[in-house]
Amino acid sequence: PIDVVRDRFVRQRTLEMASKILLGVMALLLTDNLAYSQSVDTTVSDYIYWKKADITQWHQYFPSRVLEEERQTNVAAVAAVSSLASSLSSSLSKMVEFQAQELLTAQQMVAGTDAEGCVNGISGYMTKAINDEISTYNDCAADALSNLNRLNKTLSSLKTKYMTAYQKALARIDVCAKNYPNKDSLDRLKSCVESMNNMYFTTANATQKAVFPSPSMTYFQSVVVGCASNAATAVASKGSQFLQKLLDCSVLDSNIDHAAYAEELNQWQGYNDTLASQIITAQDKNYNQVWAVENQTISYYSLQKEILEKYVIESRGFSFYLNRMYSYLSDYYNTIIATSVDNPGDAACLTSAKSSLQLVVNTAANRSLSCDYDIVNNTRQMMDQVSRDFLRLNTLMPAIGNAALLNCIVKGYVYAPNTIDNCFNLVSLEFDIEYTDRNADITKNVDILNAYINSFFSGSDLPCGGTTLKAAYLAAEVTLYNLQRCLYITSGTIYSVTTPQPITTPGSITTSQPSTTSQPNSTSYW
Repeated sequence: PIDVVRDRFVRQRTLEMASKILLGVMALLLTDNLAYSQSVDTTVSDYIYWKKADITQWHQYFPSRVLEEERQTNVAAVAAVSSLASSLSSSLSKMVEFQAQELLTAQQMVAGTDAEGCVNGISGYMTKAINDEISTYNDCAADALSNLNRLNKTLSSLKTKYMTAYQKALARIDVCAKNYPNKDSLDRLKSCVESMNNMYFTTANATQKAVFPSPSMTYFQSVVVGCASNAATAVASKGSQFLQKLLDCSVLDSNIDHAAYAEELNQWQGYNDTLASQIITAQDKNYNQVWAVENQTISYYSLQKEILEKYVIESRGFSFYLNRMYSYLSDYYNTIIATSVDNPGDAACLTSAKSSLQLVVNTAANRSLSCDYDIVNNTRQMMDQVSRDFLRLNTLMPAIGNAALLNCIVKGYVYAPNTIDNCFNLVSLEFDIEYTDRNADITKNVDILNAYINSFFSGSDLPCGGTTLKAAYLAAEVTLYNLQRCLYITSGTIYSVTTPQPITTPGSITTSQPSTTSQPNSTSYW
């Protein structure tokens, strides 16, 4: 009778403990499911955050950059106009140095001959030609500075209008959030925010179109470059005429071999006007550079927008992983419950098995949480780093385009065949080096972010599972084996230990009747 009472007491205690385990796990599942559903649901603060981030990123990547590029272009164009005006005389003189040298040679050859007067009579021909073309250039480009200043004022007005729209959009989105702070008014909040969003992007797109192609550079190319090219072409033409006049004068000196002298003068190659074509070639190269960066920026902008819209970049929390592990190992809990009911041995065996399995769950959940923290922190850091890399490139790009070309004009003689091209190539190469280094980091980080989206943020049942789950299954098997041994050792009887069915997918804890097998304590459970 005492044994019967004891057995009934043990069975009752076992059932109570089993019920507590089951109810506790189910309560945690329900609580955590509720918490998780709240974390993934769109909240007002989440929505406001990513809509403002969307506008801010676009502002940094595009409108602010093109406005700064146009500002630098205008400043450089003003400097180039002034530089051309002050250096035009020396530039044109260098272009016809051949004529100046031939004049000196001719004056020495015909000194004291009948040709001396003829040569001296045309000695000022090229000087007058250069002065005439400088005067023509000054008339041609007379309004250049005033027109560029006018374009600068237009740019300032455009920037003010854009910045007003940008700041107004961000401020009014906050107003929308204040007016519709609750989730039950999310539709009205979205309608309010989208109207501000559309207002901003309409202004942003109009701003970008207004400065492409660059108004300052377009004016400089069509007017100033045209005036400078006309001056060079006219001086070159008069240079050819001057050489013919020298040849005509040589006829008056019988000591000069007319044919040999003509061959010498024909060594002048003339002038091939490449000023405009060099600028266009450099612009094409810059366009390809900028487009490569912009295309990559747009791809990342879209990726970032998708991440901010769809996912909450924060840890799922310990309870989430604890819940997942309870779900995956639910059959092991059921095994302990059923085994304890069917084979009521020493209560210490049940307590030990329960504690052991709980340790398995806690350990696996903690390991997954550690991985979770790493991914969340890495995601934030990589998104921040990629943004900084693009912003760094954005700070460089305004200075490598039209502004760089104009600065090349300011630096020196513009009529040499490859002066501007060579100067711009150096600027372009310097940017390519910077871009290559940063692009390697950008590509690596974006690839990792895409992998995180596919494996972590996109709703995986157990993010950061992997080998952690395999280790948990193995440890749970060991726990059941130890339970069997404990029951045998304490009672001297071989008890049946209920084994879980092969696990294919995680399921909730159930109380359905499991299958049972009896195994001797000397046999490995697995």
